[in-house]
Amino acid sequence: MNLRLLLTLALFAPAFLSAKTVLLCETDKPPVSYTAGETAVFSFTAQNGDKARVAADVTWKLEADFALPEGTAKTGSGTIPADAPLQVSVPMQGTGFVKLVMETTDPADGKKTTYYAGACADLAKIQGIPEPEDFDAFWTARKQEVQALDLSKATLEPVDLASMNLNLKNFNSNADYYICRIPMGEGAAPATAYVSMPKGAEPGSLPLVFQYNGYGWGGSRPNGWSTWQKCILFQVNAHGFELGRPGEYYKEFEKKVVAEEKAGYALSKERNADPMKSYFLGMIMRDLALLRYGKTMQQWNGKDIKCSGGSQGGFQCILMAALDSDVTLTEPNAPWMCGLGMANRLQYQRSTFQPAFVDGLRYFDCVNHARRIRCKVDLFRAGLGDYVCPPSGIAAFWNNLQGPRRSRWVQGSTHQDWGTIPNHVQKQVITVDYN
Repeated sequence: MNLRLLLTLALFAPAFLSAKTVLLCETDKPPVSYTAGETAVFSFTAQNGDKARVAADVTWKLEADFALPEGTAKTGSGTIPADAPLQVSVPMQGTGFVKLVMETTDPADGKKTTYYAGACADLAKIQGIPEPEDFDAFWTARKQEVQALDLSKATLEPVDLASMNLNLKNFNSNADYYICRIPMGEGAAPATAYVSMPKGAEPGSLPLVFQYNGYGWGGSRPNGWSTWQKCILFQVNAHGFELGRPGEYYKEFEKKVVAEEKAGYALSKERNADPMKSYFLGMIMRDLALLRYGKTMQQWNGKDIKCSGGSQGGFQCILMAALDSDVTLTEPNAPWMCGLGMANRLQYQRSTFQPAFVDGLRYFDCVNHARRIRCKVDLFRAGLGDYVCPPSGIAAFWNNLQGPRRSRWVQGSTHQDWGTIPNHVQKQVITVDYN
């Protein structure tokens, strides 16, 4: 057995696995605190549905952002004992992340459980590829276009939630609800959002909060869980479709976009080669227009603006913080579009879902926008098992932030994980001037 990758194995058969068997893992140090040349020791355990420790037969696979030492085993199998962890030692021989994928199969029903563990060496050294030379000039011109929009043509119309077949128990009955629509110019989709605020809000009394969705066609209907906040809430859709329309309208809208892109939206390599033609540009311009409109509302307190979202929504809220200096807090969760081109040009591990890299995408890379952010950044979650939004790209984003910031690096977290981070899960929190 290779001494560089040591497996501590039990010499007895695994216990019966319930259908709810879960795998857990911790590293011997905080997971993103290693330096190149150290060894990361991963300790795996298995639990059944009652959270009792059980034994489990497993297979594993190892990948890394850097070249592993010659002879290092990249696959293997073994047994997690019921009374002790199975340990895997990984040589951290370069800058970047390792991904250790552990899998077990339930003997009762054949269902697989997979755990994506990770660790990083020299986190602070990770950087993306160079930004375009005209990056600032490009975005200065785009912001001027937004400032030139005639907001007198914007509308804020009351909306009757009862007519939308929603579960009204989820919505704050002491709030007023609206549809905001801003024309973006001839031939361009409008900026649209659902807006809510407490009934009878006094002028100058409320913060602004903008929420953005993950990749997909969400936003055609408002969600209720966030309407309980004491704020002016904008629930922004990424696409500029009209709101309050029948379901068939949104199906046709999606068909039209996919036909134009010849792929999923924003995935056209041909269009992304030119930032002026990229689907992302229209998305960001609409977001900026809604931010500008929100600041004209008399109920805004004139100081507090928060932008938040996950995945694609994380990308959007990062760019809003970079492009509008009035934003005071941005809260990305597992942000997408970080470190574009790092896999192509720097040999970092690839995203499983990202636009094919072309140079035009560098104008939308969160890493490049990070350098322009001065507000507080609360990076809610960077999953060490998330390779839709690879941790290397998020690390490059984190390393280029200039202002107060906090990040949470979560062991085993994949892109499907949302909400509160469980207390029992290993995580490393990093703060810089954040309070």
